Amino acid sequence: MHRSHISPCGGTETNRTAAAQRELVRRGPAVFDPELVKAMSEALDLAWNTMLAAHHVCTAGCLTDETRRKFALAIVDSARSGTRDRARLSESALRCLFPLGLDGVAPSNLHTSSQTRRG
Repeated sequence: MHRSHISPCGGTETNRTAAAQRELVRRGPAVFDPELVKAMSEALDLAWNTMLAAHHVCTAGCLTDETRRKFALAIVDSARSGTRDRARLSESALRCLFPLGLDGVAPSNLHTSSQTRRG
């Protein structure tokens, strides 16, 4: 018997996992070399750490998994398009949620730790 966990965000864990798997199948298969997989993983961590440093609402509670999933899909799409640079892959992840930047900061500047907010 298969059990599914009811999520506080609505729906079930099973439904969200199935939806994520359907999304990957829809995009088609992809094969990446180990060096690019490492860059993609680092890009995901970089984008996520940027969001954590900004204390963005997408890093808390039920939005965490969905935000990371969207970041991962954006990075895969960017890598499929030929992007291999970790910073650019990270920017593609941030841009998928924030095409105009986060709090007025351009996506290309989001992952620099010395960035100060402009207001």
